[in-house]
Amino acid sequence: MFVVEVKIPSADVPNSKPQMFEIEQTANVLDLKMKLEALVGLPLSRLEIQNLSRNLANDENLSELLRVKEPRDSIMKINGSAFSLLNGKAFLAFLQFYNRSEGDSQLSFLNRPSDSMLLPVDRLPQFCEVSDSQDSTISSISDKTNTSFESASTSASSAGRKRKARLSDEESVAKRIRSSPSPNVVKVVAQNVLSNNQDGKISTFINSKAMIYAKSCKKEPSVTTEDFDYEEEPNPHCKDKRDCCTQNKCGMPDNRPPYAKTMPENRRYGLVISNDDKDAEGVDQEALMRQFFKLFENCGVHNLHFSSCTSVAKFCVNLLVVCEDDETADWVISAVEGVCPPHTCLPFIKFFRLIRCTFVLPLIVPGKPLCSIFDLLEMQNCGIVTHKWTVIGRTILDPCQEDFNEMAVSSLCDNELIELYIDEDSKEIIENQCYKLKYCFWRLKFDFEC
Repeated sequence: MFVVEVKIPSADVPNSKPQMFEIEQTANVLDLKMKLEALVGLPLSRLEIQNLSRNLANDENLSELLRVKEPRDSIMKINGSAFSLLNGKAFLAFLQFYNRSEGDSQLSFLNRPSDSMLLPVDRLPQFCEVSDSQDSTISSISDKTNTSFESASTSASSAGRKRKARLSDEESVAKRIRSSPSPNVVKVVAQNVLSNNQDGKISTFINSKAMIYAKSCKKEPSVTTEDFDYEEEPNPHCKDKRDCCTQNKCGMPDNRPPYAKTMPENRRYGLVISNDDKDAEGVDQEALMRQFFKLFENCGVHNLHFSSCTSVAKFCVNLLVVCEDDETADWVISAVEGVCPPHTCLPFIKFFRLIRCTFVLPLIVPGKPLCSIFDLLEMQNCGIVTHKWTVIGRTILDPCQEDFNEMAVSSLCDNELIELYIDEDSKEIIENQCYKLKYCFWRLKFDFEC
């Protein structure tokens, strides 16, 4: 369970306290947005959540974004990890995340009473033992024959008063934390279980744009006033996109080929290297790596960009290299030409002889990754495998264009024209289904080039 602290800066109430609520550890970004929608009173479609470098996709898991460790590794520590909540492109609030014990500590800190700042000399001792005159009188006038009994009774009574005083003091402390005598006391929304924290830590609250971007790729000029309107030009070195196609199979191993784990829009930059010697068991990895290392060492390669998900991987007897742009792909192709023994390097689309086609996609959930959409196509259409589907273009249809009504799939949302290459097996299945595939409520029509 995570505790989320929402801090909305306000010029009218400079010392306003944040709101706090709990969310499951298995939740994703969309689940978080749904909770924030009710809290900030804005529609879900306008809410964006941003880390230091990019907007987060709806299906990204919070535990992965916060780098939560497995239980067997060590105790989970995310103390104060922060994101920004945006209304479109305008800054709206800070989001800070804590585990249960850290949230407990933060809640206690925010709700501490004013007298918590007093020095120890100004306070009463935590436990006060007060003599009871009535018990003393009874003890003094008791018969000698009952002295031992009365003494034991008085001792037990005194111990009972000590325990009662201790319990009363603990209850008063707990009541100070839980009670809300004024609207300026922080509570965890819909929860009353933040209790007994022993090892929580309080992180520094980051509340200025300069501090938020201090660790980003692009160095920000120093500022002296708070400015929550993020309109700066994005840093081209910080890719604002996911790079991996992950599968949720309850801990089962992912046995897909390496290119299936790359986003469909990035496969166009994939390269397949094969050995020209047909009798060879596969590529000569040693010769290839030696050639690449030589070029990396002697040439200016600071502008080369490879996929952070599947940069280099072997499949069958071939070697897959996934780049992020055409310049890097051209560099790899020229590098392979100098390898001995000879090897061939072909673009992913050409190696698999993929076929060009188009279809119009209704954008039910804006920002949904294509790999998730393709997974749904596989689920709804028996036999379809989208591992090789390579997207080369995405264009939102303009309602003003003449053929919009003919091309659009739904009037309930935006419609996007997808240009892609698919494999021969997929084409055959689509042809046998009248060139249409099921997707949610609709059947999407695929158009192939003659």
